[in-house]
Amino acid sequence: MLKISLSGLAVLFGLLSGYSQHYKLPVKDTSDYKERQLKFEEINIVTSFYSQDGNHSAVTGGLGTERLNDNSNTFELKLFNTSRSGIKHHYTLGLGFDHYTSASSDKIDTAVTWSGFNGGTTTSGGVTTVPGRGHRSGASSLGTTTTVSIYNPQIVTSASFKDNRFYPSLAYSFENPNNGLSAGLGINYSTEYDYQSRGAIFNIAKASKDKNTEIGLSANAFFDTWLVIYPAELRPAGYPYGGHRDKALLTRSPRNSYSAGLTWSQVVNKKFQFSFMIEPSYQEGLLGTKYQRVYFEDGTARPENMPSRRTKLPMSFRGSLFISDWLVLRPNYRFYTDSWHLTAHTVNMEASVKANAFLSFIPFYRYHTQNGVPYFAPYKAHSVEETYFTSDYDLSKLSSQQYGLGIRVVPLHGVMGIPGFNSLEVRYANYVRSDALKASMLTAVLTFK
Repeated sequence: MLKISLSGLAVLFGLLSGYSQHYKLPVKDTSDYKERQLKFEEINIVTSFYSQDGNHSAVTGGLGTERLNDNSNTFELKLFNTSRSGIKHHYTLGLGFDHYTSASSDKIDTAVTWSGFNGGTTTSGGVTTVPGRGHRSGASSLGTTTTVSIYNPQIVTSASFKDNRFYPSLAYSFENPNNGLSAGLGINYSTEYDYQSRGAIFNIAKASKDKNTEIGLSANAFFDTWLVIYPAELRPAGYPYGGHRDKALLTRSPRNSYSAGLTWSQVVNKKFQFSFMIEPSYQEGLLGTKYQRVYFEDGTARPENMPSRRTKLPMSFRGSLFISDWLVLRPNYRFYTDSWHLTAHTVNMEASVKANAFLSFIPFYRYHTQNGVPYFAPYKAHSVEETYFTSDYDLSKLSSQQYGLGIRVVPLHGVMGIPGFNSLEVRYANYVRSDALKASMLTAVLTFK
């Protein structure tokens, strides 16, 4: 999928090259005020391919494949103009599209029979029939009946499930160089098969007269809606299975998120600058994922159930150390705690090593550790008396490491000789986690100015 995306970008490069050479916005020959027409500022294109695998799928109760592939592409167009008073106005249009395949998500509708439950399944001769959708060679046939042989009731195998996510956004901001004040607002939308999100953002910042200190405030709100899809064998009698034909009959549940941010940025001297950020947030609504199974000590199963409210408090410190003309170090530390009693520490170090004026290498390393929430337990370790329960290893006690290398080129006459193709950065990262989850990511960032 990445190969296809990059091929498409190559075609876009040619179009942008022609645009930069042949199209110019008209310029008025006046002297009594500054140019106010809308001008092109830059285009940012990010394309990435992510792949992971593991054996602790939350969909199948903490056991089973976590194989997932995701191809993500975002496009960002920035325009600006300047008012008579010298205030600069920025306008940003963003478009994003993701396509993923997930072997674990596909098992929502592939079921087994467990003692003590009657979720609309029937058993005959060691074969369980489940109302759901059939899968053949990666394709899905909605509204059919799937027959599954129960040779291993702990891990269910089937073809990968596919989905797409589309997320546009619009933003406006201004900056006043006369008093150091800047502010902005934006709206965004995201949709996929079972999830829709609408959001709004606002930020404001004030810089000191010498531009060495800046204080910023931000506020975000996201209003999301889930389609409540249960695992096939745990659905109430008569409940829709979530296919296209009965999607409208599914229960819809809200999830609302609110956050604020306070940022302090400081230039200490020519060699060192830093920023400190605190971002409290609050969530309410359906915070558990109902299509994730949880298996209990007695062998019975239920859909995941989590508290309906959650407050979070992350704090982070970022620094930039300009060691020399060819070496910059960027340390980062983040502390996180929330009302689910999850505490985490993350340390990241990135270096920018200049080979020459146009080429830089960017090695990076990240270490993360967390204590896990009290609601987590692995497969068949939960007590039936518990109120909240999950077997999602993302919420377990774990540690992880991520390391990789980036290469950034900023040629004098444009990347590949294309005028306006200002820079290209490619990064490759490996991710390993203490629960045996492994992942890799390849990302390309292209900037046109």
